[in-house]
This record gives sequence, structure tokens and C-alpha cells, in this order.
Amino acid sequence: MFADFFSSKTSGVRERTDFAVLGGKLVEFVVRENPAARGITLNVSHSRGLVATVPPRCAPGALTAFLLAKEKWILNKLDYYASFPNPKQPKEFFEGDAVRFLGAVYRLKIDVAPAHAPARRAKVFFDENEGVVTVRVAARSPRAIRIALEKWYRSQAERVFAARLRFFADDMGLRAARVFVRGQRTVWGTCSSKNNLSLNWRLVLAPLSVIDYVIVHELAHLRELNHSKAFWSIVARYCPDFKERRKWLKENERSLAF
Repeated sequence: MFADFFSSKTSGVRERTDFAVLGGKLVEFVVRENPAARGITLNVSHSRGLVATVPPRCAPGALTAFLLAKEKWILNKLDYYASFPNPKQPKEFFEGDAVRFLGAVYRLKIDVAPAHAPARRAKVFFDENEGVVTVRVAARSPRAIRIALEKWYRSQAERVFAARLRFFADDMGLRAARVFVRGQRTVWGTCSSKNNLSLNWRLVLAPLSVIDYVIVHELAHLRELNHSKAFWSIVARYCPDFKERRKWLKENERSLAF
């Protein structure tokens, strides 16, 4: 989910769909069989709903009992995400809307080319002093505006992430094999067993301090591909207030939905 959940890529994971009755409601959910799992863990996200990660050959009765024990938490999470924009119905942007960039809020301006003007590519202009993000498009099309904004956000994310990765990689003495900027809907970042990092471009909407936390978190996985005490010790060394930054992500994930 768009919260403090950063996964490390694993192999041999299998998924299937199942159902459970929780609070009198039939809830569809995903069961992930992960060879590395030592117990049952739950995750509820905007895009996937409830996902239960279980070790291989987990008894159905054990999973059902675990779900019932967490029933209230699951239903509260599902209700919370029900108010989010539907990922299958992309958000539309209009003149005067508030848009985020690096934690600050700016006003969106739509600049539509005159009908007789030659066709041109959509562009985005950022004026920090005026507090305005201008999208210049050929026609007032919600899809064209959204595509232009996302393209701009992705390019800014690549620029910002590269600079911060370079800084922390040097400071921590760590190097990723490859770095990708992607549009994951359930995680902010991942680190694979091949030392490849993936960062979610939507992070560029968050404050720089939060971006730094995610980067430190994923770089730390290059040394500890887990969430052990040793891992969190590395994170704390380079990001002492990581708990506050993690809390910000939990409390503001709705504002980073796109």
C-alpha cells in the first residue's frame, strides 16, 4: 500500500484469489505463498485490497483464524481505501486544482493553444515563485493534461532521485547495480536480490526528507535484504528521525495518489 511498506523482491512466490466472510461481508483477497515467509502477514492497499502473505503449505484454518483475529483492522483499512480515487478511473485535473511537488502545494494552470495554432506537444512549466504549475496542451482534454503532468513528474523524479541517490550512496559506501523509476501502486520502493533498486515516481510529490528516507531504506537493503535489527540500525544511522518520516508517509498517502 501507499504507506510504510517496502518490499524486497523474492522468487518462487505464488498468488491465488480467495474469499472470507468478515463482519458479515464477503471479502475477496489475494493469498501470496512466499517461501521466505515465516508466518502470516497482512497488507491492505489502494490498488490490490487485502493481501495475505503465508508460508508454503499454510493450513486454510490457520489463515481463516488469523483473518478473523484481525477482522476489525482489515475492515477499517478497506473502508479507508474505499474513499480513494479508483485506480481504474484516473484522476482528472482542472484549472485551479492544487497539485503537489516536493511536499509543497501549487496551483494548476491550464494553457490551451488557440484553435488555429499548429499542433504542438504538451508541456509543463513550473514557477516556484508564483506557486504555479502550468500545463500547456493543444486541447482541454483531461487525458492530455494528466499524461503531461505524469510525464513531468516522472522526469522530475528521475532528476531528484539521481541526486539524492548519489549523495547517500557515497555517504553509505553502497552502490546499486541498476536504479529504476517506476509507477508501482503498492510500494514506494523495492530492492532485489540482484541489487537493483526501484523507486516510485509519485514520491516526488512528497517532501525531500521523506524521499531521502525511502532512498536510505532501499540502499540499506543492499547490505541487509530484510527488516532485521541490523537493517533498521543502518537506516537510523543515516536517517535518525526515520520514524517521523515513515509516519508522514502513513498519514499522507492519500495526498500522493495520482
